[in-house]
Amino acid sequence: MKVFTDSTIKGRLGVNAIKTKKHLYDYLVFDSTNERNFAVELDMSTDVALYAKLPNGFYISTPVGNCNPDWAIAFYKGKGKAYLFCS
Repeated sequence: MKVFTDSTIKGRLGVNAIKTKKHLYDYLVFDSTNERNFAVELDMSTDVALYAKLPNGFYISTPVGNCNPDWAIAFYKGKGKAYLFCS
């Protein structure tokens, strides 16, 4: 998918970027304080295996139109298994 390779994401640590533990990458560039706080909570949650903030051009086709989720989150379920949630 071209949306993952098109642009370089730029951020400044402490301004609009944070170091993460469970994000797909080591650092996350956030758009708002709410996104930053959400990512911090995901990093601290023992139920979260991995998460990613999806690029703006990413969408999922559905019968009623395209859905543009902001996040993909993999949760632990049982022993070592995970399931994915997009929101």
